[in-house]
Amino acid sequence: MGAAAGLVLGTIGWLAFTVVAVDWMRPLPVAALIGAVLGATRWRRLLWIAAGIGTGLAFLVAYTPIVVTPAHHLVRADPLGPQTADAVVVLSAGLNEDALISGDGADRLLTGIRLVGQGAAPRLVVTRLHRKVDRGEVASEEDQRRLVELARDSIALFSVDSVTTTREEALRFAVLARREGWTSVILVTSPLHTSRACTAFEKVGLRVTCVPSESRELAVRALRDPRDRLAAFRHWVYEVAGHVKYRWKGWI
Repeated sequence: MGAAAGLVLGTIGWLAFTVVAVDWMRPLPVAALIGAVLGATRWRRLLWIAAGIGTGLAFLVAYTPIVVTPAHHLVRADPLGPQTADAVVVLSAGLNEDALISGDGADRLLTGIRLVGQGAAPRLVVTRLHRKVDRGEVASEEDQRRLVELARDSIALFSVDSVTTTREEALRFAVLARREGWTSVILVTSPLHTSRACTAFEKVGLRVTCVPSESRELAVRALRDPRDRLAAFRHWVYEVAGHVKYRWKGWI
């Protein structure tokens, strides 16, 4: 096997692992180059091993229920009591270069709007994202406000700015809560993010009711479709890594 075959195997391995891993995988050109280099050496067998493991893992996750129980264990859904909280807090998810929030972020925000409309809390708090683009910088605030304004009733809207991690969201909201005298919140985020996020907010001294958002990205409760299972596995890998990091740093 030479460099050309190594390039192909490196690409296949990258594609397989990308299917079951998260967005911080190395770019495809890097994997292909590594494959080409290894293919011309005595380490070429590693390419077959990597491609085989990645492909096997992808099939195992997609076509068996192996991910269902671990994924469901990450979902925290607290019962909503008869008394209202001080605020519904909706965590951000992503922002594209057109200053539009991601589908996941929109799902979270729509769930938060519904909760405020049902009287779960008198106000809504969003966390704002910023992203550098060629023309300067874009922010999530305008798109978030547009979605909130779709509600028939006016909603008291607050925000915390310039967040990049769940930890920052918790710390910045804690400052706002102390200033406003709030102690209890309903926290809305994606289902598989609830366990880590809600614990992080509790760590900064808040009383938290955790509510998973409705997810249009994947059928979290069922997880029967292979694509849903693969997406759930990617989220699971990310969240497990996040739990390890947050526990090590004392953030949860």
